[in-house]
Amino acid sequence: MRVSSLSNERVIDLVSAYIVPVWVSRDSYQLGPRPKEEKAELSRVDRERSARHLDGGAVCVYLLAPDGTLKTTLKVQKASKPEILIPFLEKLIETDRLPPRQPEARRASAAPKRAPRRSEKDGLFLHVLTRFTQHRTNYGVSQDWAELTAEEWRSFVPAADVRAGASWEVPGKVADKLFRYFYPPGPNWRAADSTVLNRSLTATAVTVSDKKVRVSLHGTLELSHPFGIGTEGRVRAKLSGILTYDPGRRVLTSFLMASEEAEFVWQGKGPPHPDKMVIAVEMERAP
Repeated sequence: MRVSSLSNERVIDLVSAYIVPVWVSRDSYQLGPRPKEEKAELSRVDRERSARHLDGGAVCVYLLAPDGTLKTTLKVQKASKPEILIPFLEKLIETDRLPPRQPEARRASAAPKRAPRRSEKDGLFLHVLTRFTQHRTNYGVSQDWAELTAEEWRSFVPAADVRAGASWEVPGKVADKLFRYFYPPGPNWRAADSTVLNRSLTATAVTVSDKKVRVSLHGTLELSHPFGIGTEGRVRAKLSGILTYDPGRRVLTSFLMASEEAEFVWQGKGPPHPDKMVIAVEMERAP
């Protein structure tokens, strides 16, 4: 929905003006334990939905009155289409004669800004993005951040006396720390569930000077990552990249890596489900 309905300007206007939006993760991946009060409220809403025979599911739009009474629901298969969600919202607004919210109320219910990421001293964050390009493009973009220590990212850059054309292997532990974030968008998105099965990552000094060193990166990856509960999934990718390094200041000035030839194949009880995907990595400077 985030790349369809929730990116639609009309949907954003309606939700912002008339509804207090709340996002709740049923799976709670990468989140802390759910509070007892929240569990109880979800159970109450589920019981009411079931008693009234309304649509539901792991991904669903629930509209509640201010007193908590469940008004109506819309399954994600329909809610992900703006041409269906917009009249659905407009009908509720008209039927209940909802007044527009005051600007102060909108700002008060907005989600807080994400705190800036801070690395260890001289550490580095790499922003990882993945996306399906074949059958499940509506899943949107998955993003995560891999943090490398100064010692780890320096294994990507050459020794001081290197000459152009020299190559070296990035240590397996460093490559694994980054590659486990190359999982696809899907219901199971914890990097901790990734297992690197096979990988290679070679760095080559392309140009060398006192002010800038350019390094090319080439690698391959086979990553095990489930696609939901009780499934087996594999990411296979060929990777290429480029980084620049300032030897005088001893800092990375850019880092880019990508794969346009990645594939994710997952299998439950039935036949395997292959899908093409792309992977991108960019450097994110810590504040």
